[in-house]
Amino acid sequence: LDIFERTVSGAIKVFINHSRTNSIQIQLEDSIGNRFGIGSKVIIYSQDKTQLRELQASGGYLSIDAPIAHFGLGDEHTVDRIKVIWSTGEVSDFTGPFIANRRYKIKR
Repeated sequence: LDIFERTVSGAIKVFINHSRTNSIQIQLEDSIGNRFGIGSKVIIYSQDKTQLRELQASGGYLSIDAPIAHFGLGDEHTVDRIKVIWSTGEVSDFTGPFIANRRYKIKR
């Protein structure tokens, strides 16, 4: 991910990620709970690794997080399984393979 920073009295700073590792993004669309799945947990399983992200609306003072779960995969090219624990407590489970370097939208 790239980072943009605006200081109070200075120029905008841009930090560009030049790494060439794989990643996957999961976007939630929820018609039962809140629209973007804020408060939901996304868990991915790939080979011997498990990663978890919780979707949040903000990351700190005067900042915002996009409602997309971003996972770094390193050299891995696929994700075997995606599990969503929705903000309302229900669980959705999907079996892959899911190809790296793509964004997947999961609708409920």
